[in-house]
Amino acid sequence: MAEGPNPPSKLCLSNDSDREWKTFKQKFELYLLVTEKNKKPEDVKVALLLTCGGDELLVVYNCLDLASTSEPTLKIVLQKLDGYFAPRYKFRRCMQRPEEQLDSYITRLRIMVKDCDYENQAEKELRDQVVFGCSDDTLRQKFFDAEDLTLKKTLDICVTHQATRKQMNIFKENNAEIIQKISDRRPETRSTLPMRENTGRQESKPANLKECKYCGRKHVWRKDMCPAHDKTCARSVR
Repeated sequence: MAEGPNPPSKLCLSNDSDREWKTFKQKFELYLLVTEKNKKPEDVKVALLLTCGGDELLVVYNCLDLASTSEPTLKIVLQKLDGYFAPRYKFRRCMQRPEEQLDSYITRLRIMVKDCDYENQAEKELRDQVVFGCSDDTLRQKFFDAEDLTLKKTLDICVTHQATRKQMNIFKENNAEIIQKISDRRPETRSTLPMRENTGRQESKPANLKECKYCGRKHVWRKDMCPAHDKTCARSVR
């Protein structure tokens, strides 16, 4: 008895998840057709899908919103997975790039979430992706500390955080300029002072000394500088 075809290889996800899922899905549907397992009950076909898909597909399946369907058929599960892998998977993998401004990142998310068909859960999903996708750990902690975090509150925190960072950058720049100006105006160092003092002494003019006819000494030609001023001459007393 000839052996039937092998099931498709397990799904391995990377950045191009949409293409990888479509390829796996096509191989799986061909496998069901060739082996006539497409005639099996719906729950068996879903189990075959998850078994062939492996751990990564099972994790995704457990995240699907299947609450409205008590016993989902293979067709419903495949449709849900189509919706997940095409836009939703890319949305969940969208992280803030290095050097990307926060408002630019949020704009990218807003564009992507429109294609995800989240319906009334769009704001919640957008909020969650901003929280976990931002690159600023300080900002993320602010999200965690906030009570009843809504999308509006999340965006308000982002605006405040950006404004604060901008003010801090301006403050740092101004401080750097002030420090530079103070450095440029700082007084001369002590090592230069003795040189200036010595130079000053060397350049000072010599005193105007004359020989005094009263005391016989040389001194500045002023009465109050003469030792004999207001004194009685000893020769005169004799």
